[in-house]
Amino acid sequence: MKNLLYIILILGLFSCKKAVPEQKIAFTMDAVNNSIASGTNFAVAITLTSAMPSQGIKIEATTVNQVSGTTLPQGAPYSSTSAKNTMLISGLPQQQWCNVTIKVTSNNTSTNTDSQSFTVVYK
Repeated sequence: MKNLLYIILILGLFSCKKAVPEQKIAFTMDAVNNSIASGTNFAVAITLTSAMPSQGIKIEATTVNQVSGTTLPQGAPYSSTSAKNTMLISGLPQQQWCNVTIKVTSNNTSTNTDSQSFTVVYK
Protein backbone atom coordinates (compact mmCIF):
# COMPACT_ATOMS: atom_id res chain seq x y z
CA MET A 1 0.00 0.00 0.00
CA LYS A 2 2.85 2.38 0.84
CA ASN A 3 4.47 1.66 -2.53
CA LEU A 4 1.26 2.60 -4.30
CA LEU A 5 1.09 5.90 -2.40
CA TYR A 6 4.73 6.66 -3.27
CA ILE A 7 4.08 5.95 -6.94
CA ILE A 8 1.02 8.22 -6.96
CA LEU A 9 3.00 10.95 -5.18
CA ILE A 10 5.91 10.71 -7.62
CA LEU A 11 3.62 10.70 -10.65
CA GLY A 12 1.81 13.72 -9.24
CA LEU A 13 5.05 15.64 -8.81
CA PHE A 14 6.22 14.95 -12.36
CA SER A 15 2.87 15.73 -13.94
CA CYS A 16 2.73 19.26 -12.50
CA LYS A 17 4.03 21.76 -15.00
CA LYS A 18 4.85 25.27 -13.95
CA ALA A 19 4.09 27.94 -16.49
CA VAL A 20 7.21 29.67 -17.71
CA PRO A 21 6.83 33.42 -17.15
CA GLU A 22 6.79 35.53 -20.28
CA GLN A 23 9.99 37.43 -20.94
CA LYS A 24 9.78 41.23 -20.60
CA ILE A 25 9.27 42.92 -23.98
CA ALA A 26 12.39 44.68 -25.29
CA PHE A 27 13.13 46.13 -28.72
CA THR A 28 15.51 48.34 -30.65
CA MET A 29 14.77 50.81 -33.42
CA ASP A 30 16.91 52.62 -35.95
CA ALA A 31 15.41 56.09 -35.33
CA VAL A 32 17.23 58.56 -33.08
CA ASN A 33 16.53 62.03 -31.73
CA ASN A 34 16.81 64.79 -34.33
CA SER A 35 16.05 62.44 -37.23
CA ILE A 36 15.45 64.16 -40.56
CA ALA A 37 12.72 62.92 -42.91
CA SER A 38 13.10 63.57 -46.63
CA GLY A 39 9.32 63.73 -47.04
CA THR A 40 6.08 63.54 -45.10
CA ASN A 41 6.76 59.87 -44.25
CA PHE A 42 9.55 58.40 -42.12
CA ALA A 43 10.21 54.64 -41.92
CA VAL A 44 11.35 53.17 -38.60
CA ALA A 45 12.85 49.66 -38.38
CA ILE A 46 11.80 47.93 -35.16
CA THR A 47 13.52 44.75 -33.95
CA LEU A 48 12.21 42.69 -31.05
CA THR A 49 15.22 41.68 -28.93
CA SER A 50 13.29 39.72 -26.30
CA ALA A 51 11.61 36.37 -26.89
CA MET A 52 8.52 36.55 -29.09
CA PRO A 53 5.34 35.96 -27.02
CA SER A 54 3.35 32.96 -28.24
CA GLN A 55 0.55 35.19 -29.57
CA GLY A 56 2.89 37.81 -31.04
CA ILE A 57 3.20 41.53 -30.41
CA LYS A 58 1.25 44.71 -31.07
CA ILE A 59 3.12 47.76 -32.40
CA GLU A 60 1.76 51.29 -32.30
CA ALA A 61 3.07 54.81 -32.87
CA THR A 62 2.00 58.10 -31.35
CA THR A 63 3.19 61.29 -33.05
CA VAL A 64 2.78 64.75 -31.51
CA ASN A 65 3.60 68.03 -33.27
CA GLN A 66 5.87 70.07 -30.93
CA VAL A 67 4.58 73.42 -32.25
CA SER A 68 0.81 72.88 -32.06
CA GLY A 69 0.71 70.01 -29.54
CA THR A 70 -1.69 68.10 -31.78
CA THR A 71 -1.51 64.37 -32.24
CA LEU A 72 -0.96 63.26 -35.82
CA PRO A 73 -3.00 60.13 -36.68
CA GLN A 74 -0.79 57.10 -37.42
CA GLY A 75 -3.41 54.44 -38.04
CA ALA A 76 -4.39 51.52 -35.88
CA PRO A 77 -1.82 49.42 -34.01
CA TYR A 78 -0.94 46.23 -35.83
CA SER A 79 -0.07 42.74 -34.65
CA SER A 80 2.95 40.79 -35.79
CA THR A 81 4.72 37.51 -35.12
CA SER A 82 7.90 38.68 -36.82
CA ALA A 83 10.87 39.96 -34.80
CA LYS A 84 11.68 42.54 -37.51
CA ASN A 85 9.06 45.11 -38.51
CA THR A 86 8.91 48.49 -40.20
CA MET A 87 6.53 51.22 -39.07
CA LEU A 88 5.85 54.18 -41.33
CA ILE A 89 5.39 57.48 -39.51
CA SER A 90 3.18 59.54 -41.83
CA GLY A 91 1.74 63.02 -42.17
CA LEU A 92 4.79 64.88 -40.89
CA PRO A 93 4.37 68.65 -41.27
CA GLN A 94 7.17 70.49 -43.00
CA GLN A 95 9.63 72.47 -40.85
CA GLN A 96 8.05 71.35 -37.54
CA TRP A 97 9.56 68.95 -35.04
CA CYS A 98 7.47 66.00 -33.90
CA ASN A 99 7.83 63.66 -30.94
CA VAL A 100 7.25 60.03 -31.89
CA THR A 101 6.72 57.22 -29.37
CA ILE A 102 6.84 53.60 -30.51
CA LYS A 103 5.15 51.15 -28.15
CA VAL A 104 5.45 47.35 -28.39
CA THR A 105 3.05 45.22 -26.33
CA SER A 106 2.70 41.47 -25.87
CA ASN A 107 -0.55 40.08 -27.30
CA ASN A 108 -0.49 37.58 -24.40
CA THR A 109 -0.13 40.08 -21.54
CA SER A 110 -1.25 43.67 -22.05
CA THR A 111 0.91 44.90 -19.16
CA ASN A 112 4.08 43.51 -20.76
CA THR A 113 5.11 46.52 -22.82
CA ASP A 114 8.09 48.65 -23.78
CA SER A 115 8.27 52.05 -25.46
CA GLN A 116 10.91 54.33 -26.93
CA SER A 117 10.72 57.88 -28.25
CA PHE A 118 12.55 60.09 -30.73
CA THR A 119 12.16 63.43 -32.49
CA VAL A 120 11.85 63.89 -36.25
CA VAL A 121 11.45 66.80 -38.65
CA TYR A 122 10.49 66.95 -42.34
CA LYS A 123 12.79 69.60 -43.81
